[in-house]
Amino acid sequence: MIRTRFLPLILAGCLAVGVVANLVSVQAPLIGVLIAVMSVLVWAVIRLVRPFIERLTPRKVSVLIGAALVVTVVIQCLVLIYMPVTVYHDPYRVLSQADQMAAGHYTWNITYFWRYPNNVPLAWMLSWAIRCGWLVGLTTNGVLHVLSLLFLDGLIVLTLRTVRQVHARNTAVVGLLALFTLTPFAYTYFLQVFYSDLPALLCLVVIVRTFLFWPKWTLRHRLINGVLLLLVTLFGQITRPNLIIIIPALVVVALVVGVSRWRGHHLMWPSLMVAAGIALSFPATAGIQRLSNFQNNNTYALPTTSWVMMGLNPGSRGKYSGHDVGREINLPSKAARQRYALKTIQQRITRLGPIGLVKHWFVKMGILLNGQDIQDWYNGGYRAAPGWYLRHAGTIRVVLATVNAVALIELFVALIGRLIDWRPDFGQGRTSVALLAVVIALGYLAFHTLVWETETRYGAVIWPMLWLLLALVPAKQREVVTTHTVSWWMPTVLALAGVGGLAGGSALVAHRYPENLIVAAQRSQLSTQYNARPAVVRSGSVLVEDVDLHDWANYFSVQAHLGAHVSVTISKVGTGETYHFYRAGQVYRLRRHLSAGRYQIQVVNNQPTPQSVDIIRTYGYRMAQYPLIMDGRQYDSRSLIFTSMQKHVALKKATVISPKGAK
Repeated sequence: MIRTRFLPLILAGCLAVGVVANLVSVQAPLIGVLIAVMSVLVWAVIRLVRPFIERLTPRKVSVLIGAALVVTVVIQCLVLIYMPVTVYHDPYRVLSQADQMAAGHYTWNITYFWRYPNNVPLAWMLSWAIRCGWLVGLTTNGVLHVLSLLFLDGLIVLTLRTVRQVHARNTAVVGLLALFTLTPFAYTYFLQVFYSDLPALLCLVVIVRTFLFWPKWTLRHRLINGVLLLLVTLFGQITRPNLIIIIPALVVVALVVGVSRWRGHHLMWPSLMVAAGIALSFPATAGIQRLSNFQNNNTYALPTTSWVMMGLNPGSRGKYSGHDVGREINLPSKAARQRYALKTIQQRITRLGPIGLVKHWFVKMGILLNGQDIQDWYNGGYRAAPGWYLRHAGTIRVVLATVNAVALIELFVALIGRLIDWRPDFGQGRTSVALLAVVIALGYLAFHTLVWETETRYGAVIWPMLWLLLALVPAKQREVVTTHTVSWWMPTVLALAGVGGLAGGSALVAHRYPENLIVAAQRSQLSTQYNARPAVVRSGSVLVEDVDLHDWANYFSVQAHLGAHVSVTISKVGTGETYHFYRAGQVYRLRRHLSAGRYQIQVVNNQPTPQSVDIIRTYGYRMAQYPLIMDGRQYDSRSLIFTSMQKHVALKKATVISPKGAK
């Protein structure tokens, strides 16, 4: 019994670290107090409304789920239409390559994919999705929105359906419904940025669900779902190679449960389907690379040990380290980078020592299980944030961080109690699958804590396992009192107090720790570190792009290119008031109060020789609200790189030009 309880207890301990991590914020310590208070209030409300939820009939629960999901989809569509974000870093580079291949251009013009070839299959598959979307009249942006909605809402619906099928009580499904629809989960990163994380989450739910229901299916259903399981595993491994963690997880569970019992639960066949899907992913990936006209180039490739080295960097707290990568890419070959990484790994382990290494692991686990910054994952702000949002942006951002942290804390605490009390009975196949979910979650946690580099985003991959465990691991039986009717007034008062406290507390935190806010931006770029080529602008050329500021800004930057000498100005449409930017490296900056309104950015090459300017070009993806106009010609899928902000810094004087004329 001790052996079978060991793994659930380890996961409970990890989740306890996650509870602490979500109560801590280095940048805004006061938010931890707000999160703690809100967590207690939510816990109290949950306990008080539990009897009401349990009395709901199946029909009422179905109506509740349907209504909530309809409202969620409406809000999602409004977010996608009116609050698009500027996508940057890895998701944009994958999207840009996919957009290029969809247009029939199978060339690899930047070094990014030679450094990270695992994203080649994702770019190839996304290119075919874009191409199919074009055939039915969708734009590239529309295809991405449809994919996000299908994968995200499919994940939500499938999880709710699975939990409802295996859990007799209403509390688990209603609790998850609230988590999906009342937190930033359904409206921020997973909706606004399409990347490999979302397919990975859906694949994990499909895989565990297949194991869960396999013993109940007829032979016909097993054949159909077995093929589907193989294809889903193949797709998941191609798009997110660390899905291979499932293989050692299956081995561990089979050993703990017993191979004969595992076979007796009819779970050997789905295990073989998963193994086959993983095995097929290697030739499939090679085939996709050939179809994509992609060839590995060790001149730019990083060895696997690079990520282990970054994971041991105390300066970056085990997260991705641009400093480490910068040192490596200056080395002449992959072999030299391998030697450097191995040497650095040994030095860092020695420098940390046993105690320091354990502390470092706890820090990494805390980062992995912290979900406060979900709204910032892989986006550089809104393209043109609405005025109502900007007027309350500080408070809204704190609300979103608090709500997501509280949701994770409630989930973690609920599971900690269940995992501690759990006495697994492996006579039931469902219990074996629950242990599989535990081991998969532990596998991902161990991988990113002990071995690999970590990010808060990486922790999201275990969320599906935790959602399913909420239904698979039974809660401790408690006596249910039904001798009197519980009043609604207490949970209502607490809920109203919670909403008021959340709003007031968030406003206080936002005032105490003001953040720089992005008013409007276009930050998508391929990046010079991956040898992205700038556009060559001939002498006398004029580049013009409009941008809407829906609230004031006091900082504006336009990226040119290192060594470029151009004239950059911004004019307010309607008044003609114009301001000159000053040069700061590869960026031209303006630090001055700008009122709300439409502005026109103008970049002029007034040099006698051609100049390099960073212009982002795609084939179908529209990055900015307005097109770029180059020498009078309009380009809808081209844009400058710019950022306008409300910065809490002292302002520098700007050169002001009268509407009529110039200096």
